[in-house]
Amino acid sequence: MNADMRAFVSTQLLNQFQYGDYDILGAYINEHYVVTETCETGAKPTDVTQRIDKIRRVAVGKNAPEITMIQETGDSLRLSAIAGDYTLVVFWATTCPHCTEMLPKLKKVYERRKSTTTKVLAISLDLDDTKWKDFNKAGNYSWISYCDHKGPAGPIVSDYNVTGTPSFFLLDKNKTIVAKPATIEDLTSTLTQLNLID
Repeated sequence: MNADMRAFVSTQLLNQFQYGDYDILGAYINEHYVVTETCETGAKPTDVTQRIDKIRRVAVGKNAPEITMIQETGDSLRLSAIAGDYTLVVFWATTCPHCTEMLPKLKKVYERRKSTTTKVLAISLDLDDTKWKDFNKAGNYSWISYCDHKGPAGPIVSDYNVTGTPSFFLLDKNKTIVAKPATIEDLTSTLTQLNLID
């Protein structure tokens, strides 16, 4: 396989496996079967290698990247300071129809939690402050909501390698990533298995 074809196959694999915890499978296949040393250049395709590195940094079992949120009051809140046995980090946007359908369902799941030590941090990729605030107000969401108004170009999105919304990261009390459900149904199943919801 020539270098151009290898780069194409690598990119397609990463794109196909980019959601939930399947991203690590795409990275594994690439590293072990596609992205290998080549005679033509002796190097791996840089963009693919960088994508694989980002995937590995937020794989299940890794510590979640720190998030520092500046609130409207000017106070800062850090992910590591959110006390709880589990924290669900959700990336979403009002411009994403899947997200606006998912959040009311997530609210119902959240209301089924067995302990108040399970927290939700909903991070919006919105650029429009009014739309974000209006949506939150209309939904009457009681979890922690944050938006840096930088959209998909924001540092938090980059740190978590978010390639689409909604994206879920379930963290334990040590802020270790324990699951990356692909859908609200997968999330509900994971929370049930962990005995976190009724």
